Amino acid sequence: METDIRMWYLEGKKPQLNWEKQCYDRAYLSKDEAFQILKIIELKINPNNRAYSTSKSYEDFLHYFAKEKMVNDEKYIILKKRIVENIQSEIEKIIFSA
Repeated sequence: METDIRMWYLEGKKPQLNWEKQCYDRAYLSKDEAFQILKIIELKINPNNRAYSTSKSYEDFLHYFAKEKMVNDEKYIILKKRIVENIQSEIEKIIFSA
């Protein structure tokens, strides 16, 4: 059911089977209502999930992941720069010690 809620109401993928369509039509939820249901389920399973516990709405949830991605991208860029600097330093040591 969790997968159906996510697909139908958050991802906007409407059900194909008749009985699923009837469920969808009868239980129609807004994105925030669907998110709140999923949040309750997730926090029962994993109470330490920061993405869900810090998000009040589905938009907050998306913002959280966008911010996390930006932070991770910045960390990657810094790490990549350090690796390149270390390689250049090692090359210079080899060239100047020869």
